[in-house]
Amino acid sequence: MRDPSTIIYRLSCRDLLTQEELLRYSTTPFEGFIESHGNTRTEHAPMDVMLYIQGNKLKDRKSQHRSTFGTNRDPDPEPFVVGEDFFARVIEPTYIRILSPHIQNVLRKLVLYYPGHDLQGRELLFKEPYRVLVHYHDDLQRVAEAYNNEDKTAVLGDEADESLTTVTCDETTHNHLNILLNSPTYKDHYEGVIEPELQNYENGYASYDMLWLLFKPGDTVFARVRKDLAGFVVLAADHTPDPFGVSPLDKWTIQVWNLAYTGQRLTRQAHEFTIDRYNGLCKIDELNIFPKQFLKDDGRVEEEVIARGAEYFKIVCGLPAHRRYSGSVIANHLVQYNGEIMVDPSGYLTYAPKRGSKADFYTHFAKPLDLDGGPRWSKFNDMVCNERNMPTPDQLLLFSSHVLGFALQRKEWMIFEMKYVYPVDEDKQAMKRVVLEPSEREMLMGMIGDDSIDSWNAEFIEGKGRGQVILLYGHPGTGKTFTVECVAKHTNRPLLSLTVADLGTEETTMEAKLAKWLDRATSWNGIVLIDEADIYLERREKEDLSRNSLVTAFLRTMEYYSGTMFLTTNRPGAIDPAFTSRIHLFLGYKTLTPSSRPQVWDGFFNKLEREQRKLRPGVRRLNIPSSTQNFAKNDPMMLGLNLNGREIRNILQSAINLARYHARGEEDEEIDITADLLRKVVENRTQYKNAIKAIDGLSESARAHDSGWIAE
Repeated sequence: MRDPSTIIYRLSCRDLLTQEELLRYSTTPFEGFIESHGNTRTEHAPMDVMLYIQGNKLKDRKSQHRSTFGTNRDPDPEPFVVGEDFFARVIEPTYIRILSPHIQNVLRKLVLYYPGHDLQGRELLFKEPYRVLVHYHDDLQRVAEAYNNEDKTAVLGDEADESLTTVTCDETTHNHLNILLNSPTYKDHYEGVIEPELQNYENGYASYDMLWLLFKPGDTVFARVRKDLAGFVVLAADHTPDPFGVSPLDKWTIQVWNLAYTGQRLTRQAHEFTIDRYNGLCKIDELNIFPKQFLKDDGRVEEEVIARGAEYFKIVCGLPAHRRYSGSVIANHLVQYNGEIMVDPSGYLTYAPKRGSKADFYTHFAKPLDLDGGPRWSKFNDMVCNERNMPTPDQLLLFSSHVLGFALQRKEWMIFEMKYVYPVDEDKQAMKRVVLEPSEREMLMGMIGDDSIDSWNAEFIEGKGRGQVILLYGHPGTGKTFTVECVAKHTNRPLLSLTVADLGTEETTMEAKLAKWLDRATSWNGIVLIDEADIYLERREKEDLSRNSLVTAFLRTMEYYSGTMFLTTNRPGAIDPAFTSRIHLFLGYKTLTPSSRPQVWDGFFNKLEREQRKLRPGVRRLNIPSSTQNFAKNDPMMLGLNLNGREIRNILQSAINLARYHARGEEDEEIDITADLLRKVVENRTQYKNAIKAIDGLSESARAHDSGWIAE
């Protein structure tokens, strides 16, 4: 009777001419070629080794025939030798087949995630290079060694990602594992092929042909996405050989997944990265994807990615989310955006235009092909989004590095990088910078209300009249638009600023576009500003049916809006009377007076000072000396100009630009905005105004008055 611990070697020889398959069996490795390939079933051994070759038969030895194997009958005791008994033209990969239920049970406890390998059958088959066995080699050794422990158990895995496993090793398991790990087929492969590559890893390098070893399924890796690192989990590493000898076709495809919000749920999303063939060795951390343990930076990048993941989780758990953005957006060409955004993946996927192949990585959502992630990862297929279910740091590494949303200032759907997303600065002092009479300020504050208090609607028709419509009228530059911007800042709500260019002037399309924008503002709890809305507010005339229809459509849509809407106009005298009954508050803006104009100057001076305090070290700061401030607010020449708010802003901005130009090459820490610079800018503006007045002798305000639109 044979020893049940014997390894069985099974050799399949297929004749290339007759296609006859010759099977040979042995308890020792076959001679005549470097071992590769094989597999079949025996009831006696914990494992067997299967080898496959193709060629031509030379002899017919009977000792390795299945019918005589393991019996006392042995008419041909000479060993079967490849090259003498069979001429091998093709040597295929070797297979190791695990028949021992003890080894199988250990593998099932250890290997919780290895897509493409079924570990539930009666026989476990591993093809050279035996990826599963190699990736879990150290764990298998630790289990075998645990037999010598007092409790005969080994605790394996990573506590950080909640994958700890406890395995008990009895005597039979210990013996069978040693048979596997010390079998010539496996041991020679591990020592001759795997260990030299592991030594490369110790030095931070990897060879191309062995890249599968670097990417163990279930491990966390960093991949370069737009030159930044993002975390993923390895699903598989597949090699595509080049059939024509053209190197660009030879590549490794690393299949991975991360965690992202699809517009409907937070779940796992599949991606893939490729590594093109290279010669010799390559630094691991210079690959476009590599295991996170090979990043040598004292943990700084990992901390940044975890923090980014935490913010991503917070954002998608509170969608739609109002944020500030400052940086480049993901597009087919370089686009910089600085302003407020709405993170709204569902809206993006519904309304954004197609952007070509470059955006596919960020907008194409696909499930990983790994049977729902198995026991280790299945809980991430539909994640619960609340702060009580906060992911662990290792899980936060896996969240997407970008979000989909809407750029409020540009009114475009865009793909935003998380590293440039910031909270919106809360500014409860914003309304103090608005120049209004105290009674007007009180009414405005009452209109914008408190979201924590339910509002009452006097309208009897459901869905009608629930909104708040506020009309701001006055000369250009008197602060109408600025007021709305301050309201948005004060309430920390997104501002959707629309113009005729966004809505159009054709009745049916305007009504549809306006309804779309208002629905969007409602879902975002936003404030709508329709700036210079005169064309929609004009008094209807019998002779102009087209414009009458436009005004009627605007009235109808406005009446069913449930949010806060601001309308601005420079022409209150031309407004249709029907609007009067639909507007809740009228705010008139007069030209600035000598007493109110210094307040506007101070508002800009204070804004500049606040922003300069936030500059990073090393950046030259702008300084407005008290002498300059005094000149702007009190100089007789400045007082005689009757500047409006927009003109004050433009004068100050131009003076700053001029100061920066003069400061080129200087090394002073501060750039002073002098009174002389303000004077130069003002003189330029005065020359233009005098030239215009010389045409008909009228000032701008007088010209508006003569048009009958607004009192001078």
